[in-house]
Amino acid sequence: MKRPSGLYSHEKNCHLNPKNLKFCPICEQPIKNYRWAGTCGKSCANKHFRLGENSPNWKGGRDYRIICFENHRRECVICGEQNAVVVHHINQNQEDNRPENLLPMCPTHHYYIHSKFRFFIEEKVKKYRRDRWESE
Repeated sequence: MKRPSGLYSHEKNCHLNPKNLKFCPICEQPIKNYRWAGTCGKSCANKHFRLGENSPNWKGGRDYRIICFENHRRECVICGEQNAVVVHHINQNQEDNRPENLLPMCPTHHYYIHSKFRFFIEEKVKKYRRDRWESE
C-alpha cells in the first residue's frame, strides 16, 4: 500500500520514532533536534554545558583570585577602583598563579592592557610592580 507523499520520510526522521529517541540529560524530555542537539533546549544546555568544569572557559575555579587578593589590595593598581576588580596574568599564562604574575585591575584598564591602548598604563604597571616586589 502506497503512503501519502512525505509520510514515510516524516516517520523515518521524526524525533519520537523509537529509533531516533534521545533524551535530555538534564530534564529527561525527548530531544527534538536529536541529530545534533545534546539537550532539549537553551535552559538545559546552559545547565549542562556552561557550569563549572563543563564550561569552555573553566580555569580551575577562582584560586587565582584568592592568591591575588591575599597578596595585593583588592583595587585596580591604576585607578584604585574597588567595586569591579578582575585579575590579569602578566605573562598571559593562565596556569602561572604566582602572586608576582597576578595584577588586580578594573575591567577598563584590563581591556587597555590587551589592546592598542596598552601604552597609556604600561608605565604605571611597571612602577607598581617595581615598588611592590623590589621593596620586599
